[in-house]
Amino acid sequence: MATRIVQMALNQQQLELIDRTVASGVAADRAALVRHALRRYAARHLPPQDTNVRPDASARPNVAVG
Repeated sequence: MATRIVQMALNQQQLELIDRTVASGVAADRAALVRHALRRYAARHLPPQDTNVRPDASARPNVAVG
């Protein structure tokens, strides 16, 4: 899977919400939470991928949040 860099501009309230969500144990850090959210969004809104291609399980989007 190709590496994709996602750049997000968040306001203070959004960062606080992300930090509270991370503190509740949903994810290890901000980047992990964003990756989780992107995967959930993709699963619901994007067409299914070709089932003959197995994505590398270690491949993760490179996400910088802050």
